[in-house]
Amino acid sequence: MSLVDYIVKKYKKENGIDLSTDSMAMPRINEAATKALIELKSMYATEINIPFITADKEGPKHLKMRITGDWNKPEFSVSDKNEYVFQKHRNLPKKETKSKGIILIVLAMLTAVLTGILVFFLS
Repeated sequence: MSLVDYIVKKYKKENGIDLSTDSMAMPRINEAATKALIELKSMYATEINIPFITADKEGPKHLKMRITGDWNKPEFSVSDKNEYVFQKHRNLPKKETKSKGIILIVLAMLTAVLTGILVFFLS
């Protein structure tokens, strides 16, 4: 997905207006997206501000959007992340699962002991 598509999709989601069919808005969005991509090479985030991008019965509409460096990363919900983790670890051999469990137990015990020592010396 290009940045132009991302901007049009996000604007439609927020305002309910599809800018992809607007022949006056698309060149302005394309220009702003090009500038934003150049700015994102040296910064983590940039802002796109296009006044009077379109109009509806309520009056003129403006496009103001903050674009971060991870604009093209897929968006996951919590349930998607849980499903991904479940699917990833579902078919692990029992030996690997058992050894990972033992390692986690040892790390938890080590953390508890070190925390107790730290509290003792700080008090």
